Amino acid sequence: MLYEHQSNNKISNQPKSMDKTKKSYLAIFFIALIVSGIKPHDYFTWFLEVVPALIALIILATTYRKFQFSKFIYGLILFHSIVLMIGGHWTYAEVPLGYAVGYVYVPYRIDISSYDYEPFSKFLENLN
Repeated sequence: MLYEHQSNNKISNQPKSMDKTKKSYLAIFFIALIVSGIKPHDYFTWFLEVVPALIALIILATTYRKFQFSKFIYGLILFHSIVLMIGGHWTYAEVPLGYAVGYVYVPYRIDISSYDYEPFSKFLENLN
């Protein structure tokens, strides 16, 4: 695919390079991946939860030159990948954030300890 430089209007075969925002998204992705892989509740569950995020990364990286999303969409994909990594680290039933979210959104619940992270993650999955 040919790209046009704005400075001298010459045609070249060089694609646009990644900007700082997308590079920072990539760094955040790998930091979250490494942190989530440190002593997870169960390595098999962690692997199963992280694989979709890794597959998405591979697909986005291989199609980046021909097809690019906006920074906002990449940010949403990153957010969803981090939700998967969090769920893989603790399992959805044991995520500490789930208890806090349950207390904020459902303060009238009698047994607050039974709230888990899964409804939040399923809500995000259904947005797709």
